[in-house]
Amino acid sequence: MAIKGDRTTEQERHIIERQLVHVTRLVDDLLDISRITGKRLTIHKQPVRIAQVLTQVVETIRPSLHDRELSLVLGEGTQGAWVSGDEVRLVQVFNNLLVNAIKFTPSGRSIRVEAAVLEGSVQVDVSDRGIGISGEEIDRIFELFYQAPQSSDRAQGGLGLGLPIVRSLVEMHGGTVSAASDGPGYGACLTVRLPLCEPPAGADAAPPAPDAHGEGRVLVVDDNEDAADTCATLLEMSGYTVRVAYTPQAAIEAVAGFRPDLAILDIGLPGMSGYELAGLLKAPPTLYSGYLVALTGYGQATDRAASRAAGFDAHLTKPVSPSELLDLVAKYAKGGSR
Repeated sequence: MAIKGDRTTEQERHIIERQLVHVTRLVDDLLDISRITGKRLTIHKQPVRIAQVLTQVVETIRPSLHDRELSLVLGEGTQGAWVSGDEVRLVQVFNNLLVNAIKFTPSGRSIRVEAAVLEGSVQVDVSDRGIGISGEEIDRIFELFYQAPQSSDRAQGGLGLGLPIVRSLVEMHGGTVSAASDGPGYGACLTVRLPLCEPPAGADAAPPAPDAHGEGRVLVVDDNEDAADTCATLLEMSGYTVRVAYTPQAAIEAVAGFRPDLAILDIGLPGMSGYELAGLLKAPPTLYSGYLVALTGYGQATDRAASRAAGFDAHLTKPVSPSELLDLVAKYAKGGSR
């Protein structure tokens, strides 16, 4: 709706966006806690430039400040500092800390993110001039579902999951997180320390310029018609020629007539799973020789292994961001058949 520029529904769209972000955040937090307590949460470590993560989080959070001042200070050496971690989860850590700081900082006051390299680690302080934390509360804020007492006119909402998730994710990266405050009314500082790692080979090389216009034919297969149509609209607006199929049989017919360069398949299809459909398309005599991408709600390590075994070239877990989807489609759509 935003891309189409319909200003007649702009106010309603902003309301929907705000509420959807809130509901999605609550559901995601509950799912993460379930995975963490059940020891099912996996992280995919690789060298990550910490300055890039902090800059991304700060710029993303700025629209939520509402008259609060946010500053980012990258100390000496942090521009070249790398940690071994899951970039998505590290973004989640610092986003949670900033959301928490905004929640407890009144309008007109400041929030500061400061990074420094210290003794083989990178230390990131997220400090605010907000309502502060009492001595009794500071030892409990990382407890699951704990919420500090709040007056009825200043209820802050939430489920008390953000900081426990931060602690679990930081510890999974071999780091530590702690809190400090001089008491109520004097703000607070949350400190994350992560061990440094060696930068990857070619870390200073400039990234390739992004492709400005999509080229190629893409088939989207999903029995959820709303999801399929939305995905197709995004791809069409990015320049791709798109065909949609809502059933496995329609997908088989589309492959024969449309001859896509890339097929995006849901896994939970009616009558035939995406894995089975991929096997049928790839089995001799080969119906389809292009690339396959799984787009599914199943994202555990076993699900990714199953998609690789079925012949998929990539695996995306719903909900996927438009930029991530477009980056992957740009990678494969021009390739056509192998």
